[in-house]
Amino acid sequence: MEQNGQNKQTSEPTEPSDPADGLLNINTAGSNELQTLKGVGPVTAQRIIDYRNQIGRFDNVDQLLKVNGIGEKTLAKFRDQVCAR
Repeated sequence: MEQNGQNKQTSEPTEPSDPADGLLNINTAGSNELQTLKGVGPVTAQRIIDYRNQIGRFDNVDQLLKVNGIGEKTLAKFRDQVCAR
């Protein structure tokens, strides 16, 4: 039986994380991957994707603070789990 989600990658065309360090790349992660972050639900995940599409790509993790719904406290919950590559 195949389990969806947890540590299995889907057949998406992008690679959401770097296997070497286990960090989620906010420049390539899809909605499902973003929702694995504490404090990020479907609406916030879509806002991250929309903002990323608007600016082209994130240069650093702190740019997430410009996304509506993400403040210092929310970012602090998952900062150590993400990267911008």
